[in-house]
Amino acid sequence: MKVAFATTDGQTMFDGHFGDARFYPVYEIDKNHLNHLKTIENTTQGDEEHDEHHGDPKKAQGIGKLMKQNGVQVLVGKAFGPNIVRMTPQFVIVLVKEPTAEQAARIIQNNFDKIQNLWNEGENRSYLNLKV
Repeated sequence: MKVAFATTDGQTMFDGHFGDARFYPVYEIDKNHLNHLKTIENTTQGDEEHDEHHGDPKKAQGIGKLMKQNGVQVLVGKAFGPNIVRMTPQFVIVLVKEPTAEQAARIIQNNFDKIQNLWNEGENRSYLNLKV
């Protein structure tokens, strides 16, 4: 599965909402392999001043489009805002507490079966909280 991590610099996990991160390293992850493919820059950030309100659907559309263009299926972050309800039908959402994308990627790998099951649930899936 292709997994994107919300980071400040391509390595350090971003403490804010997923859609406000500056960079998204994308990994291909399965039970046995972990491979960094590329890092995507958040090209939707310039639209912040045009957000109509917190949780603006346009912001979710922009992030969703960016992720889908890159084949991402799983979004991993420390926090998600109100747009989480718009993103869960399209992506598996995972909350983590790890400080780096690489450490978070290992957590995703260790929970691969749970994440795969959520993906298979389709649009009615819920998010996965691995912060505990």
